[in-house]
Amino acid sequence: MVGEMGTSWLKAMVELVIIAGVLSLPLFRERRRKRVTRERINQNIRRLTADLLANPQRDVQWHTDYQSLQVLLHVYASLTTREVTAVVVETGDQLLQLVEKAVPNRQAVDQQLAALRRCR
Repeated sequence: MVGEMGTSWLKAMVELVIIAGVLSLPLFRERRRKRVTRERINQNIRRLTADLLANPQRDVQWHTDYQSLQVLLHVYASLTTREVTAVVVETGDQLLQLVEKAVPNRQAVDQQLAALRRCR
């Protein structure tokens, strides 16, 4: 009789663990999707920043890339946690200010890009 009670308890615990796992699966998928999206956006931010620095003429393409960078920085901020959003916005604003300069400080730009990469 004690053996049956112990087996029932064990079965109930296993069922509970299985149910908890099944219920949490969508949360894990959503976190992974957001992480992958943040990584892709971060790569695009780096690419656009490099394009902006390589185009000193400030032509139509430069302005288009600059606007795209602004949008990506806002999207990136929206995908971070609440605690990090303010840091992303501030770092993104600093990056935009650096890129706007006639002669951007590439070391400072790299530092801002690294800071954005650390924001999750």
